[in-house]
Amino acid sequence: TGEKAPVANPSCMKRRDFLVTAAILGCAPAWAAPRVARHQLLHVSFQCSQPLGKPVKVGVDAVSAKTGQFEVLVAEVGKEAFAQLKSASVDPFGYCKSTYLGISSPATRKSTRKVAGAARESEVYPDSFPHKDYLEVLWLERKEGAGVMLAFRVAKSMNLNKASSVIDQVCSSLEWKLT
Repeated sequence: TGEKAPVANPSCMKRRDFLVTAAILGCAPAWAAPRVARHQLLHVSFQCSQPLGKPVKVGVDAVSAKTGQFEVLVAEVGKEAFAQLKSASVDPFGYCKSTYLGISSPATRKSTRKVAGAARESEVYPDSFPHKDYLEVLWLERKEGAGVMLAFRVAKSMNLNKASSVIDQVCSSLEWKLT
């Protein structure tokens, strides 16, 4: 009869149709399900669904990985340095906080995170200097004399519930191997 068949208009495609098509083609959008990646910072490894950039050295025994909204900093105190700090009556955790985070004041509150199945207390600084970001700091110590500090910096633009979930994910998957 000479009439043309109606052509589907892609601009009218419904969200559901888009997701079905994307799933069939194997190209689901990034927001459909967060990708969990394993990260290695010094001798500490963990899983994290928040994308992190390439690790950057921030001191002799400290490394940071971050995005615009979320940062993980790891600072290690090996057995020798740990013994030297202790013999000089210096708290290794306090040393790490002041050296790598510029913190000398006490935490405004405490939090609890599960690390290797055990509850560990962390220190919370809701408006940390100089960025006024949320900062949570955790200290792990080995009985043979070594320590590691984990610091999580969260920008004001990131939802704190989401950040807390990411911190829990990092802590629950944490592995710390001494060499």
